[in-house]
Amino acid sequence: MTRYFLITLFLLLSGSPKLFSQSAVKQEVQHLIDSVQQYGKQHAPERLYIHTDRSEYLAADTIWFKAYLVDAASLFATAKSNIMYVELISDSSQLVSRVMIPVINGVTAGTLVLPERMIPGTYLLRAYTSWMRNWGTTHFFESRISIGTPASGDWLLHYKPKFTRKAGNEQVDLDLSFKQLDETLVGLREMRLEVSQGSKTLMRSSTETGLDGAARLSFETTASDKPARLVLSVQDRRKSGTRQTIRIPLVFNRPEQRDLQFLPEGGNLVVGLASTVAFKALNEDGSGAAVSGTIIDQHGDTVTSFRAAHLGMGSFVLTPREGAAYRARVVLPAGGYKDYPLPVAKSSGVVLSVANDLNSDSCVVRMFASGDSALRSRRFYLLGHTRGNVAFAASVNLSRGYSMIKVNRKLFPTGLARLVLLDATKRRAAERVIYIDHQDGLQLSVSATNNSYGLRDSVWLQLNVKNTEGKPVRGTFSVAVTDNGQVKSDSLASQDIPLNMNLHAELKGHIEGPGYYKDAARSPDKWRALDLLLLTQGWVGFDIDSAFHPAKPIKFPAEQEFLVKGKITNAFNKIIPGSAVSLFSKRPLVVMDTVSDLNGRFTFRGLVPVDTAVYFIQAKNRRNKSSNVGLEVDEFVAPPFPVSSHRQLPWFVNVDTTVAIKNRRQIALKREQEIATGGIRLKEVVIRGKKYVKDSKNINGPGAADVIFDEADLIKAGRMTLGDLLTKQLKNFGVRTSKSGARYHAVNSVVMHLIIDGMDVDFFLPSGISRFDYFTDLLNYFGAEDIKGIEVMYSGKYQMGYTSRYLHPMAVFYEHTFIEVTTRSGHGPMMRKSIGTLVYRPMPFSLPQSFYVPKYQAGSKADGSDIRATIHWDPAVITNADGRAEVRFFTADKPGIYTVIVQGTDLLGGFGSSRSTLTVR
Repeated sequence: MTRYFLITLFLLLSGSPKLFSQSAVKQEVQHLIDSVQQYGKQHAPERLYIHTDRSEYLAADTIWFKAYLVDAASLFATAKSNIMYVELISDSSQLVSRVMIPVINGVTAGTLVLPERMIPGTYLLRAYTSWMRNWGTTHFFESRISIGTPASGDWLLHYKPKFTRKAGNEQVDLDLSFKQLDETLVGLREMRLEVSQGSKTLMRSSTETGLDGAARLSFETTASDKPARLVLSVQDRRKSGTRQTIRIPLVFNRPEQRDLQFLPEGGNLVVGLASTVAFKALNEDGSGAAVSGTIIDQHGDTVTSFRAAHLGMGSFVLTPREGAAYRARVVLPAGGYKDYPLPVAKSSGVVLSVANDLNSDSCVVRMFASGDSALRSRRFYLLGHTRGNVAFAASVNLSRGYSMIKVNRKLFPTGLARLVLLDATKRRAAERVIYIDHQDGLQLSVSATNNSYGLRDSVWLQLNVKNTEGKPVRGTFSVAVTDNGQVKSDSLASQDIPLNMNLHAELKGHIEGPGYYKDAARSPDKWRALDLLLLTQGWVGFDIDSAFHPAKPIKFPAEQEFLVKGKITNAFNKIIPGSAVSLFSKRPLVVMDTVSDLNGRFTFRGLVPVDTAVYFIQAKNRRNKSSNVGLEVDEFVAPPFPVSSHRQLPWFVNVDTTVAIKNRRQIALKREQEIATGGIRLKEVVIRGKKYVKDSKNINGPGAADVIFDEADLIKAGRMTLGDLLTKQLKNFGVRTSKSGARYHAVNSVVMHLIIDGMDVDFFLPSGISRFDYFTDLLNYFGAEDIKGIEVMYSGKYQMGYTSRYLHPMAVFYEHTFIEVTTRSGHGPMMRKSIGTLVYRPMPFSLPQSFYVPKYQAGSKADGSDIRATIHWDPAVITNADGRAEVRFFTADKPGIYTVIVQGTDLLGGFGSSRSTLTVR
């Protein structure tokens, strides 16, 4: 299958020869092509796709995945990056896990082991390379997964809100109803309820459910509060209970709070020119809203009407009048209406309209210019490209106010094609995105030896891969086999590598129901819906303006290998060139030397950071002295966490009976497996020795604290800041907001004091900086490797001594919490760069692991102990010269239907996926 395509040059020389000679126009068009091609080759981002074994997990499960990394221009295996990062992020934008993974020839595999204690909900799986960060987070791979918990006290929660206006604010009355997974009412249960918005707490109270498992809470929101970020936390407060906590987003989806966006085709409305205006209506949770209404002018006269066609998306045609202002009016279900302003029309400009009919071999491009004679006398250029590869270019004359061009779709490869209208200064005047589908992806077929299988039966699958010409294809593929009884098959619909690489990777924001657009070229309804999706979300892609004008400098170079880099300075912060720098490591044994360059920079190469990698780095000046030598190492700085408008409720909230039964079965099966394998020990009493922190200045005495993290705990924590460690390991630690609006760090909602090596950090608070910012700097400055131990005092017997030592004599002890930190240096809260020597703990590589595959003898009896959700996972399936590969595994101990998903690439721009089922009786 050929993956190259011809650059075709069309010269439409309908302009006056006196103004535009043929040779001059030809040179200009060729210059356009060359500029875009060169820029695209040098600045093409990368595209990344992650195939996970499934999309639903329980706490303590392992996420198995394979990554496919390609160059965005060619879709070939990338030659830029050999390192990538994978993150798991909570719906409150908190990092759960991050791993660094080596990439070889554009592919890699890895795992994320989920913590045993997790708040059930929807989490974001995000992956990226350093090179991709040059475009912000636009090109990051993102996928949402559901994580539950097998804890015996899981609840089903229903909530119903009621809203009333009160003194300019809105009061929310929330009726709650709790049930156990077995439908037992959670009655007469003491609970702690909290509603928060970011770090701001809107209400907190303790209550007891009624006999019917019902409870109610009320809180107020102001105009500055963002309802889309509200979170409800519920904690079981029974002394004999597990004190389990659930944390869920509050999604109200009020019709009056819907967002309605209008996006003119091509980019702008222009007075006197008819334009297609696409729109997208969103509920508060980010899902599409089925709306309809009318377009009215400033006099209230109806101009046209509109109705959403698919997931809140639709379009209408509008010809703006001079001086007119337009609004969309939507009638609300409870009465009344809400108006939304349309974009203001420009008095002069151009409009671009493209018809990309499903059954036509060409797309029709129409360009209109307003009556401005100066505008019409200008030369325009129409350029068509896919991922920066130019497929079409033409000079356009709009002297008569109109031009039409038919463009053969065969000029473009499969994927998003961008038709851009440029003015004489090479600035983008209008742009339209269309989808081209030649249905030329890899053809995957999976055949099984039997029609059905027994329990613990041997399964042999044959994978056959061909191109559209029927020729065999060599490639790399990943195979996931899951049990439909534990993993909902419809949750896997979005796992499709061809759709992601050719479509989703270039779209902006959350795509609702992404699997719907698969095979859109075979359905007129899906094709029209896809065009609406591109009109409303197809605004991220190739930055064509930068091809003709100075581009932004590259801030994040592609990582070919793991490097330890840094800078050497003197006591006056001036660089020291020619400084000797040494690096030592015990495991694995490494001894390396280098010299800082003219900019005081040093680099160590050829390192492979293992799980517990610790590097001791030492710098010396020209007199072979480490004193007065400042040593800094470049640390990994994570990209910002996303704040998505899309909010998905966990499966156990406002859930119907079918979903509850499905998830209850999954949890019950995991419990059965744990019991069968000795994974659960009921009422087990574990006796541990009392912890002590060596060299601690704890005024209560050794080990006298409510919570202690000793040296072993800190070593286990690995490479993380003090703030991250407390956030992850210390229960109820976080940021709170006082009634005056001031933020502060707290434990159990009580203000926190930080004592480092017996020194109260408040004593060193610099002038001109807030206490909160000062504490944040300290928490981010100290790392776990700098600390011997941490002791937390929040109960009266441990608070009182600290209160009398460090606070005003009239201070009330139970209004303060103290954290004593013992550092390895013992120098207290003195923030400074390392002098001469540094202990550096890099983020370790996560290396591929082997998925456990049980092997049963013929006649093996099922005893209920093998109840895998993921039956089989193989990220390293390679087809041979005949395009064939074999996959073998054994079925588990539960009958049902298995879903088999195969995905992969030939690493030459071809992608394919297959979905089939197996029956186990």
